Formats: sequence, C-alpha cells, structure tokens
Amino acid sequence: MPVSEPIQAREPEPVEGSEHYTLKSIPHLFSLSLSLFLLFLLSFNWEVTGSDVHAADAPHTYPIAHNNKYDSFNGETTGFSIGSTDVTTYTIYLPIVLSRELNPKKGVFMTHPPCSDVTMLTASWYFNCSVRPTSTCPTPDKRFIPLIHNAGSMADLSEAIANAQASGWLMGFNEPNLSWQGNMTPAEAAELWPQIEAQAQATGIKLVSPAPSQHDPNWLWRMVDEYRARHSGQSPRFDAIAWHIYATDPTTMQNFLIARRNEALARGYDVPIWVTEYGGYCWESTTGNTGNYEIMTAVTPWFNSTPWIGRYAWFANRIYGTEPWGTGWQSCSLVNVTTGALNPLGVIYAGY
Repeated sequence: MPVSEPIQAREPEPVEGSEHYTLKSIPHLFSLSLSLFLLFLLSFNWEVTGSDVHAADAPHTYPIAHNNKYDSFNGETTGFSIGSTDVTTYTIYLPIVLSRELNPKKGVFMTHPPCSDVTMLTASWYFNCSVRPTSTCPTPDKRFIPLIHNAGSMADLSEAIANAQASGWLMGFNEPNLSWQGNMTPAEAAELWPQIEAQAQATGIKLVSPAPSQHDPNWLWRMVDEYRARHSGQSPRFDAIAWHIYATDPTTMQNFLIARRNEALARGYDVPIWVTEYGGYCWESTTGNTGNYEIMTAVTPWFNSTPWIGRYAWFANRIYGTEPWGTGWQSCSLVNVTTGALNPLGVIYAGY
C-alpha cells in the first residue's frame, strides 16, 4: 500500500460494539482492490478482552496515499498504477467479540493436573481436597479454594488460611462421616472448628461447613449440636453449607438437597448450599448404568437457576479409573485422559 498521505479518522462517533473509521484520499482505481481487502478483513472475528472495552474514542491515522507509479504494500508491489486524486470515503465497522463471562457458580474438583483443565471446562473455581493449589496452577489463585481434609490437616491450617486469601473462602472437613475419607466424629469436628473460626475471623476468610457424604446427612447436624453444647448454645459459623451427592435420578438428587436446605433453615442457617461433589453412579462405569448424562443435563441447569445453590463442582476433571479412591470411576471424568481433550460429558459441562 503506497505511503505518502495518511488516512485520517473522522471525529470520534462511538458506536456500541464497533470501531468507526472514515478513510480519505483513496483513488477510484484503488477502490475495487480495497473493497475486496476490507471484505476479507471483515470475514474475521476481532476479539477484545478486558474490562475496559469501548468504542473508538480517539482518531486513528494510517499512512496510505497515492502516486503515479507501481506502489508497494509491506514491500510488495500492488501491480497497478494509481493516477487519480479523487477522494473515495469508506466506513469500516469492526465487530468486537467480548470474552464469555464465567459462571460464578460452576467449579470443578481437580483430581489431577493440568491446570488448563479449569480453563477448558470454563470453571470459575476449583478445589482439590488440599490446602495447596494444584501443582500446575498459579499461587496465589483466586479460583482456588483450600480444604482442611481431616483432623490431621489441622497442622496445615495457617497455610490454608494464607492460600484462602485470594478467593476469600476456606472449606471444612471432607466427608468426615466416611472412614476412608475425613473419618471424624461430630464431637471431634466440633472441638476443632473454633480453631478454624478464630483464624478465619482474624483474616476475613469465609467458611464452608464440613461436607458429609449423602450416606449420613445427619452427621452435620450432630456436629452443630455438639458445638452448641460446648459454647452455651452458640452455633458454629458456616457462611455456606456443603454436601456431596451422587444419584442416577435427577429428582432424587434435587429432593435430597431441598431436604438439606430446609434442615439448615430450621437451624437458623439461611446460607447458600455448595454441592462440592456431584455426579451419577461413577462406580458403575463398567456397566454403563451411571446416569451421568441425566444428572449432568437435568441437575446442572437446576443448580444454575436455584438461588440458594451457591456453587457446585462435578467430580471430577480427570479420572483414570485405576486410582485407589476411584477404581472403575472413569465414566465421571470430564476429560479424555488419553487425548487431553474434553470428552462428551466435559463438552456439556463446559457449556454451562
């Protein structure tokens, strides 16, 4: 493209979702070629990301002019002669494609790296049953929510609090009602919870309750009773209440969570419910009777439309099916562990 007289943008005329330029001093002979070039440009999506996205607010100039010789564009001749001084005006509208806003409710249980799975699944948060972020994820990371797994993890409480600064949240004990998980009695949890409360209070961290499995939903309320007995009727601090639930029937899962919500309200807890693990019957991977598709497509939209569901996380990003904790659970994996791409279940989840 020849270089001598610049193209000058007109005074700014903000147009929502576009940049508006007026090109001047383009000869008629050049107009056909430029039109084709502009059509080529407009066949692409132009993406602008960030919080400060707006229309044109200052003139833009580009060095384009004409002469009577074969002119060059990026060092190459155009192949035609320009000899007119007539002015042709073009208006270009460049569409701005905004990045998709993440669903603040949707998270993922990260059982294995890489951290890119969080992005690929369009999850706004994650946890990994540890006080430390996943090894390939940044530290600090506002997407990460630390978890005190059991009584033994209390030694890492200070680190958990430090890592919780980014997100502002800390999660309590993981499935304490199961011997192969947190393995704690309600009395043990009630005794330790004040230590967590004290450090959270000092640092402004919000607390998510211990997350019992569905097999013993009364465990949490027994912990509350134990705590009240130790503290003159005062209830433990829960800024959100967590539950784990697996089912093949969406109605069963919904009714379970509605019952837990009503129990919480009856005890004075008008706080969000976090479903920090959910899925079908992952352990039925070999038979195919998992109900994963039904749960994914019926319950996940229900989570999004239910105001008292604060957050949710599918279990899990990657499951090989050979893990000590997940033998045969590979059907619940959202990522194809061989290719690293989303599998059909993961594609659906990424779309919410």
